[in-house]
Amino acid sequence: MNAELLGSGNIPQNTQEDYFKNLTSLWDTVEDEVENFELQGKTDWKMPKWAEGIFVTSGPSKQDLEGTKFGHIFDGFGRFSNVNFKDSKALFTSKMLRSDFYNRSISNKAIVPGMLFSETTPNRKTSKVAGANAYYFLTKEDNNWVQME
Repeated sequence: MNAELLGSGNIPQNTQEDYFKNLTSLWDTVEDEVENFELQGKTDWKMPKWAEGIFVTSGPSKQDLEGTKFGHIFDGFGRFSNVNFKDSKALFTSKMLRSDFYNRSISNKAIVPGMLFSETTPNRKTSKVAGANAYYFLTKEDNNWVQME
């Protein structure tokens, strides 16, 4: 879509719907993993040698577990992805972050106690002992982006 069409205020309705549909897909769960998948370009352009390197990114990926959903996009189980540009190739790798939070949640088949931006739906099990939840949340687990040894 060109800038003239956007600036005119005459954006077709289906474009707005597509935009919001694509935006909300950020909250979808993605569990697939891939290692050194070669990305194919649509041209015969070759990357210059000086541009070789690795682009690394991370973000939330798995937004639910066993019917329980995270309440905030930043709380989703994490993923690391990278594209390695080398020898005129682009190799893509993307894997779940195997944090203690992730591993214990998978093992327990439930999102375990830990510090989150927002509570899960339905709420996780918590202790009825005063202060026990705060102690556990602050000493055992942080969200998976901060505590990832």
